[in-house]
Amino acid sequence: MNTEKQLKTMNVIFGIAGGLWAVWTVYLIVLNAKKPKVEVKTVNYEKGEAVVLINNKEKQLYKNSVISAGMADWGVRFNGPDDTTIDRIEVINNELVHQIIHS
Repeated sequence: MNTEKQLKTMNVIFGIAGGLWAVWTVYLIVLNAKKPKVEVKTVNYEKGEAVVLINNKEKQLYKNSVISAGMADWGVRFNGPDDTTIDRIEVINNELVHQIIHS
C-alpha cells in the first residue's frame, strides 16, 4: 500500500518535471528560431546613423549602439574593420554576426 502511494507521487513529480521541460524547450526553440525581418531604409556611414525597419517598425540606429530586434538575443548594429570606420550594418544573434544586410 505504501509503495503504491510512493509510485503515484513519483509519477506526479516526473509528469510535472517533464511538462515543464517540454514547455521550456519549446519556448527556447521558438525564441531562437524567429529571425526578425530587418530592412535598411536610409543610411549615412559618415555620421554613423541609419533608419532601419525591424518587423515593420521604424527605428534609428546610431554608430555606437545595438538595437534589440525582436525576441531573444537578436539585434542590429553598425560594424567595420576598426573602431573608427564603419562600412556595414549587421543582424546579430548572441553578439555573433548572423547576416550582413547593408554594406
